[in-house]
Amino acid sequence: EDATASGQTIADALMAVETCPKPVIAAIEGACVGGGVSLALACDIRIADMEAQFGITPAKLGLVYPAGDTRRLLQAIGPGKAKDLLFTGRLFGADEASNIGLVDRVAPASKARLLARTLAADIATNSQWSTRGIKHMISGLQAGWLDTDGEALALFVDSVAGEDFNEGQTAFLKKR
Repeated sequence: EDATASGQTIADALMAVETCPKPVIAAIEGACVGGGVSLALACDIRIADMEAQFGITPAKLGLVYPAGDTRRLLQAIGPGKAKDLLFTGRLFGADEASNIGLVDRVAPASKARLLARTLAADIATNSQWSTRGIKHMISGLQAGWLDTDGEALALFVDSVAGEDFNEGQTAFLKKR
């Protein structure tokens, strides 16, 4: 009962990060092992410094990675790489994490937080309506939406009719 309750609390927290309507950026410096990787995978964008070390170690502990964590890992790196990391529980560096798609950017040592803040500032200069809509569209497509699904179509149509598009189009035409 305790394991079920604890697992559900952690799953709910990770789902809250994953489904947050605003972009969530992970800045990874140092060790990112087990639950740290779970938290990073719940984020939209992952930035690691070049000295970061990663590992997904449930097999070393006699555990099975939870379904939500496994789904996020599969979406990020695919089944073959996921099996490699889960079966071996080995540790690996930021370069490999980047090469397999576990992280999106690698920063110089101790600069992941700075790069994450810079990226967040860049994102913040764009339409927040669009950013939230894009995040929702990607989540929907990952969940199995088809191109012709009503919710997917509505996201696009609503954007064309929105204030942010009108302002963006005006700004573009006026070169501002």
